[in-house]
Amino acid sequence: SSALEAIQSARARRPPVTHTVSLAPDGRVVALRVTIFDHELLLVSAVDVTEHEARRTALSRAERELAALVNLTPTAVRVVDVDGRMQRMNARALQEYPGHTPTTVRELWELDAPHDVAHGRPLPFLDAPAMRAFAGLTVRGQRLEVRRHEGHRTIEAYAAPLLDDAGQVVGAILLDCDVTERERAAPAREAPAGEGAQAVPEDDARLAQLVEQRSRDL
Repeated sequence: SSALEAIQSARARRPPVTHTVSLAPDGRVVALRVTIFDHELLLVSAVDVTEHEARRTALSRAERELAALVNLTPTAVRVVDVDGRMQRMNARALQEYPGHTPTTVRELWELDAPHDVAHGRPLPFLDAPAMRAFAGLTVRGQRLEVRRHEGHRTIEAYAAPLLDDAGQVVGAILLDCDVTERERAAPAREAPAGEGAQAVPEDDARLAQLVEQRSRDL
């Protein structure tokens, strides 16, 4: 019946028509291609695309899982390509710059004007977490003071390279955890409260690891 549908569709439109057909009971998937030459001659070819369809289904599932993870985490998440262009951002990242959302890592650096807390100096662009990730390095919990939400905020920055099958860097994933309120509350916090307060950053870190792994898979 699928072959007949392909033939009828091809007769109606003339250009080659391809239908994807699932064959029971073994579950193989075949791409059926029908080409009409004239009213009496047609060419029907079938190609087994089972593995291709399985990869496509797995990729679609991974995309949905990544989207769910990115939206779930309260950490700002940005996925960038090797040219520094933003390919994906979650809602938290979009909310950090009212009126103008950076579309490249250069714009992000210019808007943030980051200050390296550990070394007490402005952070050069080539030392930014994204640039270090492009060099194949992993950044974990780098403390930076940045300009966000029309004020100065303290963040812990994470960055990791995204690699292809050949091990070449094809992009990076950037995670920013705003710890401003935690930093302000730290001096007045008692030890038991401090222990409880660490649970949230640890949960964020686990979510960040899931996002990073799923992005690497994609």
